[in-house]
Amino acid sequence: DYLPVHVEYFIGAEMRKTVDFSSYISVGGKIMRAQTMKVKNLQKNRGTDIEFTELKVNSNLSAKNFTEAGLKADW
Repeated sequence: DYLPVHVEYFIGAEMRKTVDFSSYISVGGKIMRAQTMKVKNLQKNRGTDIEFTELKVNSNLSAKNFTEAGLKADW
């Protein structure tokens, strides 16, 4: 299996952003997910680090969970 480690985003010939993925774990026995993502905006020299701590797959979400009201709901 191939997993992304580094992604580069371009507009024309100019690289604008990069994303680095790390700390992969198996979720639900089959699916590999990165626990850490580091996003860097190369134009503004800013970045965001994202760390996922409780990953779940196939957790019985319905279409109602993705409506405006569902997204505002307090889980």
